[in-house]
Amino acid sequence: MIWLVMATVAAGFAFGRVFLDAGAAPALDRWVDGALLAMMVVVGIDIGRQPEAWAPLLRRGLRLVAVPLLVAVGSIAGAAAAAPLLGLPPLLAAAAAAGFGWYSLSGAMLTSLVDPAAGTLAFLGNVFRELLTFLLAVPLVRRLGPLAPVAVGGATAMDTTMPVIARASGPGAALTGFASGLLLAAAAPFLIEALARLHLGLGS
Repeated sequence: MIWLVMATVAAGFAFGRVFLDAGAAPALDRWVDGALLAMMVVVGIDIGRQPEAWAPLLRRGLRLVAVPLLVAVGSIAGAAAAAPLLGLPPLLAAAAAAGFGWYSLSGAMLTSLVDPAAGTLAFLGNVFRELLTFLLAVPLVRRLGPLAPVAVGGATAMDTTMPVIARASGPGAALTGFASGLLLAAAAPFLIEALARLHLGLGS
C-alpha cells in the first residue's frame, strides 16, 4: 500500500510538472474540495455499516476515550514542540500532525487551507507515521506494551494498520485500535482546520 501511495504521488508530480501550468490551480482546488467531501462520505458509510462493533466498545465507558485523547494530545503537542528544531512553525506542524496518519485528508486539507508546501508536509509526515507502524509494531509491543502500535498508528489503527496491530498485540488491542482510530478520524478534519486557521491568523 505504501509503495502504491508513493508511486501515485510521483505520477501526479510528474504529470503536474509536464502538462499543467499555474492556470490549472482553480480547477485543481475544486477537485481537492470534491475529494475531501467524498472521503468524508466514505468514512460515514464505513462507520454506519459496522454497528455491531460498537456494543463491546461502548461497555468500556470513559476508558474508550482515554486512548485516542492521549494519542491526539501527544501527537499535536509533540509536533509543536519539535517544530522549532526543524525550522517549522509550531502551529503548522501541529496541524499536520492532527491528521493522525490520515495522509490523504491532511495533505489535501492543508494544501487547500494553507499552501502546497504545507500539504506536502502533512502528506509525507502522515505517510511515514503509517509506515513506521507497519515496520515497528512488534518491537514497540516488546518494549512499550500492546497499545504502543495503536498510539503510533493513530487514525490508521481502524483500517490499514489494524492487521499488523492484531498480529503484534492481539485482538483486544486491535479492537481498541479500531475505536481509537475511528474517534481520531472523526476529530481530524476539525482539528486540522482549527490549527491551520490559527496558524494563518497568528502568522506563526
